[in-house]
Amino acid sequence: MARVELIYDEGCPNVDAARAQLRRAFERAGRDPRWRELSSADPGLPDHARGYGSPTILVDGHDVASEPRSAGSCCRVYARADGRLAGVPSVDRIVEALRSAEAEAAPAPLDGSTTRGPRSEAPRDHRLKAPGFSSALSTEVDGRAL
Repeated sequence: MARVELIYDEGCPNVDAARAQLRRAFERAGRDPRWRELSSADPGLPDHARGYGSPTILVDGHDVASEPRSAGSCCRVYARADGRLAGVPSVDRIVEALRSAEAEAAPAPLDGSTTRGPRSEAPRDHRLKAPGFSSALSTEVDGRAL
């Protein structure tokens, strides 16, 4: 599962809206909503989370808006599809980042073919169905067909 982080400044008026967008994105992607919140004012803030405006959503350490870090703490705006600005990234951008991170983390198929398709492709469920159960079955053992 992708590591999701919400970086925020204390008092940022868009943090609650960012949380709501995260919940919607996880729901749309068919995932349990889980993320870590990091205050930009925390002296223990990890280096990878420094230099972003508020709010910023990182998926596996990458900004969902693909914007570079800024020089310091600031309010953040995001360009919407219609060209207007918003205080939070769109649900579509967050879902795309979640799916992209999961596609990159997915194991390669045993037959050597590729399973990656266009980013608009529906997500595959790579979760295990029960502890210790894998849906990937091998057709060979020690080079012998089963």
